[in-house]
Amino acid sequence: MVLPGDNADHGLPAQYALASTALKMLSTPIHAIPGDHDMEQGGLDAFYAADFTEPLPKALTVRGIHCLFLDISGPGTGGPDFRVGTDQASWVELELRKAKEREETSVLFMHSYPDDLKGDGETEAFNRLIATHDVAFVDMGHTHYNELANDGRTIFAATRSTGQIEEGPAGYSIVTLDGGVVSWRFKPLDDAFPFVVMPTQIRPSMVRARCMRWCSAIGSSKLSHAKPRRRMDCYDPFV
Repeated sequence: MVLPGDNADHGLPAQYALASTALKMLSTPIHAIPGDHDMEQGGLDAFYAADFTEPLPKALTVRGIHCLFLDISGPGTGGPDFRVGTDQASWVELELRKAKEREETSVLFMHSYPDDLKGDGETEAFNRLIATHDVAFVDMGHTHYNELANDGRTIFAATRSTGQIEEGPAGYSIVTLDGGVVSWRFKPLDDAFPFVVMPTQIRPSMVRARCMRWCSAIGSSKLSHAKPRRRMDCYDPFV
């Protein structure tokens, strides 16, 4: 489970303690990255003192998927001053290169889009890294809207994970990578089960037809399937 940043609204120790209490009810590993709200006290001391966080950046490989968890808030001055920093950028490049040599698929977890990076030349350099090393998926927070973007190679996604967004109820997304295919689906907290994701490689026409049938049957709000150079969306016709 990944927390994509803004874990505490004002970055206060009491807020992290509340989050920690809630997370103790889960049996899955927790991976948290910071956001601009975590920086509201002028730094990330309270974030890194929480018992559900670890030093960043960090790398984790799960079944051939190389996951990089980044801190783009700490190197900045707070607010939307997102930066990677020289040391972290070098680390990311090394990790992506090693993953490509091992023929692993890479995914990144960072709080905002690379286009939001404020360091001199960081946006261009980071986008080149993503393209050069065939990063399949970038997962983000910050906007906390359900967003999917595709630059022709990489899928970028954000999730409506807080209750402050007028778009609808908060929830979580489940992402799968199957043979290079990225599948993403959002689950509102108040939506009933069952909950189905189709992580499989099938023809676009089959995806479209099956999506319409499955969405009608299970009440899906949105289901998306994307190949590295194509994204296909499925919308519930009854929403």
